[in-house]
Amino acid sequence: MKLSFATLIFIIGFFLTLMGLLFKLESWPNASVMLVLGMPLGFVGLVLIVLNAMKTKPNIFLIIGFFLTLMGFLFKLKSYPNVSEMLMLGMLLGFVGFVLAVLNAMKKHSRL
Repeated sequence: MKLSFATLIFIIGFFLTLMGLLFKLESWPNASVMLVLGMPLGFVGLVLIVLNAMKTKPNIFLIIGFFLTLMGFLFKLKSYPNVSEMLMLGMLLGFVGFVLAVLNAMKKHSRL
């Protein structure tokens, strides 16, 4: 069985995230590094898998909003500054992307 590049990135990101969470629970060193590397890698791999499977063009607002929200949660765990703004922007972009996706689906449905 041959793995695609997107699947491989997703698996590596998922593994790093799980190992980072386990290290964080045990208070072992380098847990934060694994989380900071694993979550974005897993997200990028998941987005690539979904984009390969989709027949329509992606909603960029939804993708960026979800990414900013995910990274905001991660940075909130690390107590980095200005994370609240990142979370609010991510959720706002995610909401705009969701509304655009619903309006697009309603427009397509009304054509049929």
